Amino acid sequence: MKPTQHQIDEYSLLNPLFDSLLREIKELSKKKPDEKLNVFKGNTINKVLARVKDLLINETTDEFLEIIDIDTLPSNSDVVFIMVQFETALKKFYYKHTTGENWTINREWDIEDDE
Repeated sequence: MKPTQHQIDEYSLLNPLFDSLLREIKELSKKKPDEKLNVFKGNTINKVLARVKDLLINETTDEFLEIIDIDTLPSNSDVVFIMVQFETALKKFYYKHTTGENWTINREWDIEDDE
């Protein structure tokens, strides 16, 4: 099944947001890997993760994606572990639904019209 324009727009919005959050949490994890994530950061990250999970709902990777449990607040290193799974799922979605001669540049979406 090809992605709709809405899915492409959602990917285009979420992917850079996700990347910046992942970079930040990786840096935090290097400094304090075992420190618990605070509620503000958890909620901020979950806003993006929830929308990514919705975007990937029909993908085979969906069953492996879990948002952060705010009640238990995992450690920074655990959050990196969770987010890397999302990163891999986003990359899989992109390469599954784009075509091009090169894996990283000049790729185009293979799109389906919204119904």
